[in-house]
Amino acid sequence: MSGVLNRIKEIMHEGDELYFKLCRVTSIDYEKRLVDVEPIDGLSKILDVRLTASANTEQSDNDFICAFPKKGSVVAVGFFDSNEALVILSSEIEKIEIKLGTTHLLIDDKNCNLNADAMAFKLNKNSTLSIENDSVSLKDLLTRTLDEIMKIKVLQGVSPNKGALEKIKKDTNKLFK
Repeated sequence: MSGVLNRIKEIMHEGDELYFKLCRVTSIDYEKRLVDVEPIDGLSKILDVRLTASANTEQSDNDFICAFPKKGSVVAVGFFDSNEALVILSSEIEKIEIKLGTTHLLIDDKNCNLNADAMAFKLNKNSTLSIENDSVSLKDLLTRTLDEIMKIKVLQGVSPNKGALEKIKKDTNKLFK
């Protein structure tokens, strides 16, 4: 981020003007967080336009926030000079990815995935939820607990209602992936 800030300060000090173009996204490199675009005014295609402030997209350890535009959507591209361009605004977003330390968040129109160290939280469009770490998932834990409760036999008094427990187990399976 400081690289972009320093470059903006340099441009302002040098008296250069920032300029912008409306463009259509033609391809997306999700790994490098770059897009290729075609200006709406019909000028030449612009390659490797950055989606993040950091120019060093090779290092996966860097923290970043990235809004990936949809292919074919219109974006505003800002130019620092003839060699440096950055997407400033997008008409449509395909997905958003955030990495901060060991926490990674990915959101698209079907899923929301949050991973922090060894813990994962996933919510998808089918209304199922997954919460897990390296060794166990919440669904497995609840299912195994219900299975053990259904095995209980009470000699005196009332045994667990197996029908009700089966319904709880079925609902747990609907909710959790």
